[in-house]
Amino acid sequence: SYRPDDPAWEIGQGLQFAAGQDPDCLRAFLSIVGMLQTPEQALARPGVFEKVVELGAQWRDAPALGPSRDELLSIVSM
Repeated sequence: SYRPDDPAWEIGQGLQFAAGQDPDCLRAFLSIVGMLQTPEQALARPGVFEKVVELGAQWRDAPALGPSRDELLSIVSM
């Protein structure tokens, strides 16, 4: 899987994963994607960055939300 050298990318992936588990993280995520706040502003809310680190740390190990490419190709070829 993709592993960039940019720590901001890792935090973004963690935030996206944590958004499905915590309402404060969801609000931060939506404020960023809705361009209401910069990532720095959204993550500066009390406790949000800490929650992202805690809840989002396992984003790489999470099960996929849909079929893999190979699974999708096998479904389509039926």
